[in-house]
Amino acid sequence: MENKLSGLLGIAVRARKVLFGDSAYEKLSSNEASLLIISDDASDRTLKQLENRANYYNVEFVVVEDLLLNQATGKTTAKYCLIIDRGFSKGILDICRKRWRYGEKF
Repeated sequence: MENKLSGLLGIAVRARKVLFGDSAYEKLSSNEASLLIISDDASDRTLKQLENRANYYNVEFVVVEDLLLNQATGKTTAKYCLIIDRGFSKGILDICRKRWRYGEKF
């Protein structure tokens, strides 16, 4: 399952449908935002801010292992990313829901 998730996230990065850092944080309030992926090693403050912002703007989010996010995106310091394509978001959420419970760390 992790290979499928990592592969789909990697394809989304190569398709330029993933945002990182400040641009991702700002786009959370737009209609383009469809899925927020947060690393499990993000600080408690960062995690709370992102969860609150995602809930406020009705953007779904998942918390994943740091290693999975880093390997899939190729960014070793990324703590979160935002998927801006509904198709990729649906595919990633489908994979997550099959194995893990949505909205919880995995």
